[in-house]
Amino acid sequence: MSRTADPYEYVSIPVNIKKDFKLDYDIKPTHFAWAGDFHLGLFSEDMIKSNPHIMGELANPDEGKGIYIEGQNSNNVESGTAKYGDFWELNEWVHVTLEYNKDESTMSLKTYPKSDISNIQIISVESIGDYDLSLNGLLGATTNGLTPYQNSYVEGYVDNVKLVEV
Repeated sequence: MSRTADPYEYVSIPVNIKKDFKLDYDIKPTHFAWAGDFHLGLFSEDMIKSNPHIMGELANPDEGKGIYIEGQNSNNVESGTAKYGDFWELNEWVHVTLEYNKDESTMSLKTYPKSDISNIQIISVESIGDYDLSLNGLLGATTNGLTPYQNSYVEGYVDNVKLVEV
């Protein structure tokens, strides 16, 4: 299902995840404007970032190419962290793994270029606590940037998406 939630567009499918999960996918960015972001993760009912979500992100802010992980619970408590460097390149496939462990209250993001699996990058944070995905959960992707009205868009391909409860 594809919808527009001003000021960005997204695609999503309903999922029924009620506990720990692991989300794997490959992404090949072909255009990444300054301040562009690509998000893929689990969101509550309407894909608005102000509602509960756990997501991984490739980003291109002032600090340079980066990876980011973010979570927010139903009490609007947000946790996240970022790491910047040459972790991905345009027109190259990158493998991404996003994990959430409810019992340990942690979330982590692991990335590596498919052409160089020795360049593994991992970031993790103590998460936001109990993230309830059982009500109107969505697996979704967005490409909104920090400044969506200034053409901070992202283009590319996503493949091999696999979401499992663990």
